[in-house]
Amino acid sequence: MYKINSDRSSSSRLSVILSLLLLLILLSGCTSPKEDNSVDSIKEAASANTAQQRVIEHAAGLTTIVGKPEKIVVLDYRLADQMLALGIKPYASTTYIGSLELPYLDNDALSGVIPLGDSVNLEALVEIEPDLIISRDSKINDDLSKIAPTVILENSDDWRASLIKMGVVLQKEEEAQQWIEQYEQKLDDARKLIAAHVKPGETFMYLRIQPKIIRLYGPNHGFAEILFSGLKLTPAPGIESIDKAEQISLESLPSFNPDHLFLEVGNSEEDLEAQTDLEMYAATSVWKNLTAVKAGQVYSVPHWTISDYPLIKENSLNLIVNELTSVE
Repeated sequence: MYKINSDRSSSSRLSVILSLLLLLILLSGCTSPKEDNSVDSIKEAASANTAQQRVIEHAAGLTTIVGKPEKIVVLDYRLADQMLALGIKPYASTTYIGSLELPYLDNDALSGVIPLGDSVNLEALVEIEPDLIISRDSKINDDLSKIAPTVILENSDDWRASLIKMGVVLQKEEEAQQWIEQYEQKLDDARKLIAAHVKPGETFMYLRIQPKIIRLYGPNHGFAEILFSGLKLTPAPGIESIDKAEQISLESLPSFNPDHLFLEVGNSEEDLEAQTDLEMYAATSVWKNLTAVKAGQVYSVPHWTISDYPLIKENSLNLIVNELTSVE
């Protein structure tokens, strides 16, 4: 008969107990923690959710934007212009004369953006499931709002304020202000460049030939705003009193008689009727005897310059500087 060693038996029991304790500890660590449904945790979650919501006041009322929209649709190429100036490319956009290759930007500026046609199709808009729609037309706000949160940014007399408003919508207020400051610096640099090529007191005019219409623009509108308000160039006599634009006759041109004439023809590059009218005017003695015409200081202006949007303004400024400082 063998004698059992009591010390060894005690040691075995202790090992078993320790193993069981370790197993219990491991099992308790694998259990999911109890969900915190306390009042404080609910308040914190609600506060976080509220922080993601913004209420935007716009031309058609108030719109709540939740989170950061990624699929932003603009229903005017000029709104895409503002977005690009702020460093954001829209998800989709209406087109400009059937294309998203804007004539004043690099061809790839809007590459990858879904084209929606010159006039948006609401069914197509539904299909792309936008997070946010930005439009200039308050008349269709109700229809658009049924598809996605919608902000209406109508045209403003102050394009700088419009850019800042877009910055508010996109949470890019600082970038909008920086863009404006950089543009002001470009204006200052341009004034210095032009001063070396234009004599003090030389006068300027911005004229647009449309079918059967000659339109003269004042110092607070579009391209003319850059000439007169931005670059401080001298308007031809009588232009300062024009608010925005005024229709004039061919016979009245000598009363203005500018030294420099910036000339836009028609509503598009293919406005043949306006081009025919210009050829008819150019054959008259009234036109031929204008100081700007005799001096060879008539500069062609593309039709896109008419609008007051940031990248249009910047490229229009470049055009003016190139025309007035180039040496042939």
